[in-house]
Amino acid sequence: MTGGRNRAYWAAMSAILPIDVDGLLRNRGVESERVELKASWDPATTGPQVLKTVCAFANDYHNLNGGYVVIGAAERDGRAVLPPKGLSDADVGAAQTWILGACNRIDPPYVPVLSPETVDDRRILVIWAPASDTGAHRAPDGRVPPRYRYWIRLGAETVDAERRGGLLTSFLRQKTGVPWDDRPARGASIDDLSEIGVRGHLRDTRSGLLHVSDTREVYRRLRIVKKINDHEAPRNVGMLFFAKDDSKSFR
Repeated sequence: MTGGRNRAYWAAMSAILPIDVDGLLRNRGVESERVELKASWDPATTGPQVLKTVCAFANDYHNLNGGYVVIGAAERDGRAVLPPKGLSDADVGAAQTWILGACNRIDPPYVPVLSPETVDDRRILVIWAPASDTGAHRAPDGRVPPRYRYWIRLGAETVDAERRGGLLTSFLRQKTGVPWDDRPARGASIDDLSEIGVRGHLRDTRSGLLHVSDTREVYRRLRIVKKINDHEAPRNVGMLFFAKDDSKSFR
């Protein structure tokens, strides 16, 4: 894929993330502990590390709504080295294929959002792993034969919850209930969300989602709505930030 076709392909992929990639790399708007940077792609070493971190972000131990893994950007003193080192188009494709296949080994299965991006004319791959609403996840530890562990995020580290004192017990107890912000908003409908407020947020964060015309699809990608039976309802977090009348919703 070359020339105009190549540029058109990457442009079509750019409206996936709910944030501005440049801001993500510069720690604007996203806490540093929610971002993990990998300078290059190697399925034997980077692959297992990414799988563990994706699992940890999905488990969302501190209720921060997951995080991001950036492949193709080195780290120095907790910040991305800019301009990023970048990846070849072949490595971007190989990494996506490996990660999507490996995520089937997460128990229960979990699929993050993969978004190839261009920063300073360098190709990088951003993996967005929002908090999962399907319970606690385990992922292999990279050994042969593999052992499945509950990975969680502590600060900027991905750790095995079982090996950190009583963390496994508290983590599993936490996962027996759904956090308030992830629950459906009682008595509210999607019409109670302010599209103007959402679009303003996307404009302020320079998100590629601003160019997605289907409002319902924008809500889904922002994870501010939840499917219930045969319809969708706003989550509490969506109403908290984007309700047309918050006094009515939160008395």
